[in-house]
Amino acid sequence: MADIKNVLLGENPVHLVYLKRPEQGEKPVIIKRLNSPFPGDEQVAQLKNEYITTKNLNIPGMRKAIRFNEGEGNYQLELEYVDGISLEQLIQARNESIPTLVTIISKVCTILGQLHQAGWIHASLKTTNILVNPETLAPCIIDASLMTRFSLKASSRISAEKLRSILPYISPEQTGRTNRSLDHRSDLYSLGVTFYEIITGKKPFEGNDPLELIYSHLARIPAAPHVVNPAVPP
Repeated sequence: MADIKNVLLGENPVHLVYLKRPEQGEKPVIIKRLNSPFPGDEQVAQLKNEYITTKNLNIPGMRKAIRFNEGEGNYQLELEYVDGISLEQLIQARNESIPTLVTIISKVCTILGQLHQAGWIHASLKTTNILVNPETLAPCIIDASLMTRFSLKASSRISAEKLRSILPYISPEQTGRTNRSLDHRSDLYSLGVTFYEIITGKKPFEGNDPLELIYSHLARIPAAPHVVNPAVPP
């Protein structure tokens, strides 16, 4: 039976995302559910991680979790509603100027800087995890499922499903093949890939072969942005 109280906003192999219809006097809420009747332990852990890491986080531009519900194998996360569309949708819908895109990324840098100062790494930055208000161009970073504290240990491997979703943006140390610790530079790498994509229209490295993409992040240098898009100043 369809849930008339919720409106489906998006779906992927891991999650279903709904807008909960607000009752009178209430604020709208985002509902994030696992898209499987029998979710794996890693999927459940990532959903719980988003709740634990953001529920007490007071950084403007970082979406916070409100409540985590678990019952009879049904895991559900309630999140703050953010008025905006993904950065990916924004650049597809509007032909924004290079200065405007620089302004948006600059604002993301401010949010990310505060997150890093608090000792956290987002670990999954990409165009679909940055919401932008179409009118004010104010960005908001979402999806803290992989968010973690700075670590002195080498990065552990990411689950296969999550790896596939962030592979075009993944930092070399996140691949688990460099034996390097994970720190703020990993986010800066992923943000650089995101910026490259929105100003050129292409990711630095593209393809369907996961091993080839990992090798590219480890060993290759992408084409300069102005070579891919002549509108970008050298």
